[in-house]
Amino acid sequence: MPRKPSLQRKLNMKTRLSILLSVLALTIFVNAGTKAQMMKMSGLPDVIAKPVFEGSDGGVLMKVWIMSIIRDLGNVDAKADNDDINDTHNVLVEVEDKDGNIIPDEVVRLLLVSPSGKKQSVDLDPKSDQYGGSVAFTETGEYQLTVSVNAVSLNADGKPAQSTFNYKFYR
Repeated sequence: MPRKPSLQRKLNMKTRLSILLSVLALTIFVNAGTKAQMMKMSGLPDVIAKPVFEGSDGGVLMKVWIMSIIRDLGNVDAKADNDDINDTHNVLVEVEDKDGNIIPDEVVRLLLVSPSGKKQSVDLDPKSDQYGGSVAFTETGEYQLTVSVNAVSLNADGKPAQSTFNYKFYR
């Protein structure tokens, strides 16, 4: 005949399970806090930590991040600008000098040329240490993007620093 577990043994198993679950919950809580702190410190979420493009011109380094916009169309404000509703991606551009110092207060513009040749120009707004704006990738295929920085403080000739790259967009 099998032996029934003693009351002491049952309590021991419950205690072990409680301790294990407590340690697991504490580990998850600490990791979540650490990740949130890291995201705040870096300025950019870890998902987009690596730029999709880096280029330079005349001592001006440009780094570009492109992120999809995820929106709930059921909650779109009726007064929202139709152009904003059609935008599909956010673009962030960081501008640095040759020594790696952030260049503030410059005019940064992005020119997109779609696979069919349609052009879209966006003036990017200053956002902390980057410049940002929204764009619409409406066609599938390869886009040509040109980042233009009017870095008068760096270019004696007054010409904007430009860098062009290709970006493949697929739905």
